[in-house]
Amino acid sequence: MGADYYETEANIRANRLKKMPDIGIGNNSRIVGAIVDKNVHIGEYVNIENVKKLEQFDAENYMIRDYIVIVPKDSVIPSHTVI
Repeated sequence: MGADYYETEANIRANRLKKMPDIGIGNNSRIVGAIVDKNVHIGEYVNIENVKKLEQFDAENYMIRDYIVIVPKDSVIPSHTVI
C-alpha cells in the first residue's frame, strides 16, 4: 500500500543498528497472493506466498486468513524470510 512518510538518513542509520530493513520491499523479494499494508519493512530475498495452502494462521508479523497472507501495518519481515 506504500508508506505515509520517507525515512530520513537518521531513520535509515537506526534501522541498520537494529538490523531492521528499511521501509518498503527489499530487493529480490517475491510476493504472491498477499495483502501488504502500509509502512511495512520487508527485507531482501523475502518470499511471501501461502505455498502450504493454510486457511488460517497467526504469526508475530503476519497472518493468513482465507488462504491470503496479510502483512499488517508497520510490520517488519526480516531478510531471507520464507512465508
